[in-house]
Amino acid sequence: LAWFNRNSVDCSKDQHTILIITDGIEASEYVNPNHLLSGKQALPAPSEFVNIRGCEVFMFGVGAGRLDQETSLLRKAWGQYFQQAGASFLAVPL
Repeated sequence: LAWFNRNSVDCSKDQHTILIITDGIEASEYVNPNHLLSGKQALPAPSEFVNIRGCEVFMFGVGAGRLDQETSLLRKAWGQYFQQAGASFLAVPL
């Protein structure tokens, strides 16, 4: 989450693809990872500084080493986040 708040990506001028290699488990001041994995907490909505509308986002490794239920929750959480940000999203679990 913090990366998107701190880095400007403008997909309105040119098509951009963002490739993220991660397990997708957000552990930060914004999200308790245990609550995220259990479905008790969602990712916060994208802040006013997130400008990825029109981007294509591919997230490889979502849920790596986790239970299927946790992986499914992560895919849904990130899908909602990127949908709210106006980006297309594809999660590739490992």
